[in-house]
Amino acid sequence: MDTALSFSDQEEPDDAGRTHRYAELSRMESRVVEQIGTGATNEEIARSLFLSPNTVKSYIRSAYRKMGVTRRSQAVIWANRN
Repeated sequence: MDTALSFSDQEEPDDAGRTHRYAELSRMESRVVEQIGTGATNEEIARSLFLSPNTVKSYIRSAYRKMGVTRRSQAVIWANRN
């Protein structure tokens, strides 16, 4: 397992099955991260959410900081576990 990717500091899931760290994401950040988890590209995410690609990148940067990840592959793993 990638040593830079640690999930041990996450709290227990809430009633919806999401960790409290997931709840820290804004609604739009959550929607973007969900699509990253499906393998969508930034351009595909932008089209589906009616956003510009640069806006998607801004949401991604903000979500990555909150999630504690630095790479898209880590974000995919995080999204699928949360």
